[in-house]
This record gives sequence, structure tokens and C-alpha cells, in this order.
Amino acid sequence: MGHQAHDFLMASGKLQILCYKEEVEALLRTKNFGGYQLLQVNDFPGEGFAPVGWLNSLWESKGYTTAKEFRRFNSPTVFLARMDKRVFSTADSLQAEIEIAHFGAQPIQQARLYWKLVDTTGHVHLTGGLPCQNIPLGNGTQLGRIEIPLQVLPAPQQYKLVVGLAETEFENDWEVWVYPAQIKARACEDVLIIHEWSELLEKASSGRKILFVPPVDRIAGDIGFGFSTIFWNTTLTGHKPPHTMGILCDPQHPLFREFPTDFHTNWQWWELIHHSAVMPLDCLPVGLQPLVQVIDDWFKNRRLGLIFEAKLQSASIIVCSIDLFLAGAGRLALRQFKQSLLSYMTSPAFSPKVQISQEHLQMLFRQDSGASASC
Repeated sequence: MGHQAHDFLMASGKLQILCYKEEVEALLRTKNFGGYQLLQVNDFPGEGFAPVGWLNSLWESKGYTTAKEFRRFNSPTVFLARMDKRVFSTADSLQAEIEIAHFGAQPIQQARLYWKLVDTTGHVHLTGGLPCQNIPLGNGTQLGRIEIPLQVLPAPQQYKLVVGLAETEFENDWEVWVYPAQIKARACEDVLIIHEWSELLEKASSGRKILFVPPVDRIAGDIGFGFSTIFWNTTLTGHKPPHTMGILCDPQHPLFREFPTDFHTNWQWWELIHHSAVMPLDCLPVGLQPLVQVIDDWFKNRRLGLIFEAKLQSASIIVCSIDLFLAGAGRLALRQFKQSLLSYMTSPAFSPKVQISQEHLQMLFRQDSGASASC
């Protein structure tokens, strides 16, 4: 996977910044909080090496954030938002309580505040303002409530809620995802959905398209997976989870045509990641590239994945270790991703090239005894 080194750096780095933003903003939203310390802003070359910084050990940028971007949530004046969720349907309204943490040289008089909802191209779909007001020093200062009906927005789509202070550099943003409230049932008669290993083997010679979604507790291995990334160094933390550093995927792949995504972990993946297990794929052919790859601990650097496609005998299969059929209402991201995946499988674009064997595939799953097979 040497050719992926830069992609791993960028994807894991983007997740690192997402985590820092969430941590810093949570602290700034805490009324009368005394402050915070960022332990290490650059990589630490001792103690088994800890690439914990967004700067390298020479205090140089790693390329996945800039000083200007970092100051949006880590500066003397920071806008903050309280939202119940990041994933919406077009039947919802985006509701956010806006506040500010201001520790500048002096209070701000007659602040003119604005908000806007923009898509990934920068196009502004909706805009508005908050009441003009004086902003005192301190944090926990309430600025007002934003409520945005989403019925008129194109979906599925990724947006940013941006809040700022007119005629200044002070601005912050939060990514949200809007999916259709109603999804038209897709005719998938030519896709077999299978959950059991024995049935997969029976159908492998059918020449059909197969979506294999095994129970997550049947995935081999003990890789600790979670939304957040490793902090410091798993060797020195007793190998406590998470053992991974986020996901990597190609946003332009037709799998994601109806599930807008970045190439790295972002908030719409929360629901999917928390109902999944990581598949160790080192035993599969070298040419097999996971559609959703998981970035491993840098000590082990295994090839890991949540989704891959292949040829199994005469069948074209996708193996998915995300529980796409989890019961329960309100699982918008799971529902939308499943829709996008089935759309891809029923399109001409779905044409796996890499052939795998039954023996290799079986290594990914726990045996009946409960033991794990090994690559």
C-alpha cells in the first residue's frame, strides 16, 4: 500500500482536525471554563513516535489544514453552534443555537451577524442574519437561534452552515447532510441480498449480483474500530481502542453517487461506523482495492476495509461489514447509503474485475467454533 501513503496521511489528518474542532468547541461552549491546553501541536519523535500534531516534528505543515482554517475554531473570537444532529431529511428544519466565545482585547459593539447555508461548490442556497447586538468578553454568550426549513434544498447534498461577523475575519462553519425525506423503492430483483455464509456459497455459481452483509459479530479479528482516531500511540496506551485512523474512499466512485462524501471520515459516517466491523483483507489478492478502506495503526499497517467488490466463481459480489439492515427509525445515513449502494449494483458501472476464492473469503469470517481464521 506504499502508493497510498499520502492519501492515508491526508485522510487521517482531516479526521484529526475534525476531532480537534469538536473538542475545542465543546470546551468553548462550557460557560466560564478556565481555558485549555493543546498538549502537542507537532509530532513527538520520542516514546515510540507519536504523530499527534497537525505540524510535523520540525513545526512544518503536513498539508491537511492551514493556520487560517484552524483559527476558525481556535482563536480569540469563535462562533459556536449547538445542534442536535448533522444529518437531516428534506422534511426537517435545521435548528441551531448560536453563541460566541470572545476573548479579544475589548467587547464588540453593535456586531452585525450573518449566517448562510452553502454547498460544496461554495454556492449560497440560503442566507440570513441575527439581531445586531453588543458582544461582551467571555464565553457562553447567546446570539440567537437559527431555524432553516430544508424542503427547498437539492438532496442528497452536503452543506455547510456558516456564521460570521460582518467586516471581520471571524467566521466558523459546521457541515451537515440533507437526504430526501422519501426514497423511491428501487427494483433490485437482479441483486441477491445474503447474510449467511452457507447461502453465499450456494449462490456463488449463479452468475448473479450478490450483496453479502454478514452479521458484524461474525467478522474475524479484534480490531478496535470507532469514529475517532488514535491519539498518541497504541503501543504506549495498552492497545486500547480505537486501533484505526478513519476511513479512505474515492468520492467520485459511483458507489457514492447518492451518498455525498469526502475522501475521509466525516459526521455522516458516524451511524455507519458505529454499526460495523473492520474486515482484515491482507489475505485477498493484492489488486483488490476496498471501496471503503480503513486506515490501520501505523505499527501494523494492515489492509483493512468495510466494503469491497470482487468476482466469486461466476457471481459479482459486494461484501459489506456495515449493518445496513439495522432496525430502528431515523437512521437516515444508513438508509441513504444502502440506497446508493443498491443503485450502484444495479447500474452498468458495477463490474468487479478481481477474482477471489472461497478459501480466501472464508478467512474474513469467524468459524462456527467462534475462533478466527487467519490470513
